[in-house]
Amino acid sequence: MDRLRHALSVSLTAALLAVCSLSVMTADANEWPQWQGPNRDLTNEEAGLMKSWPEDGPQRVWFFENAGEGYSGPAIVDGRLYTMGARNGVAELIVLDAKTGAELWSHKLAEKLVNGWGDGPRGTPTVDGYRVYCLTAAGTLACLSTADGELIWQKTMQTLGGAIPKWGYSESPLIDGDEVLITPGGELGAIFALDKQTGSIRW
Repeated sequence: MDRLRHALSVSLTAALLAVCSLSVMTADANEWPQWQGPNRDLTNEEAGLMKSWPEDGPQRVWFFENAGEGYSGPAIVDGRLYTMGARNGVAELIVLDAKTGAELWSHKLAEKLVNGWGDGPRGTPTVDGYRVYCLTAAGTLACLSTADGELIWQKTMQTLGGAIPKWGYSESPLIDGDEVLITPGGELGAIFALDKQTGSIRW
């Protein structure tokens, strides 16, 4: 069952990445920097899209087979595609060339979460300028450089009073001005606002 789940995760994620690459080939003005798009409303204002698909579907541009386990969606900015997946037991941030599907770099974040709802990360990375923010299912929040994956700062939801939900942390960090918002839960506060540059607590 675990092998089947892993195979399905890799296949589905790779297929998603291939489809998403179709839009970034032609326009940089309509980027997808976070979960559900620029405004988190699943709206893409790009023009000139196909109104109907060929009988055999759109031509595949590329196929990536090492996305790992998990449910992370893509964030696409400046020709790079950011996603997360668990590979060899570790949750990673994975960055691809959005035009070719070549892996540019990855960063190991934490051990993968294993549970009955499927293993691996659940959230989508959030890209903000030269930083990318990601949260693993086990509660590791990391801010990294988009250039090379260098870690800028890192926290865990546990240090903010949270405890891993049975289904794992399933959110994507939200940037609001100079703050990043996350929801560790717990007695210290359901929602935290952190300084997006340093990770220090604002409120």
